[in-house]
Amino acid sequence: MDEDSDFHYAIALAARNSVVLRVLDVLMDLLRESRSRSLQVPGRPQRSFDGHRRILRALQKRDAKAAEAAVRRHLKEIEEVVMRQL
Repeated sequence: MDEDSDFHYAIALAARNSVVLRVLDVLMDLLRESRSRSLQVPGRPQRSFDGHRRILRALQKRDAKAAEAAVRRHLKEIEEVVMRQL
């Protein structure tokens, strides 16, 4: 979970946007338990890593459309896991 948080913080820091950092702090605290449970789902850590890798590749290429698509896909995958836990 630490690596997952570090990834999100690294992107927020790279954006140089203090508002994004503050929102991320609040979200990470609010979602800590949910994130911990979702990362216990078999295969979830690897899927999360794969999603992060897609996002990173798009950012490295400076491809905003691909980055947005990768983020949306990552969020959709997380949403599906969280909704199954409810």
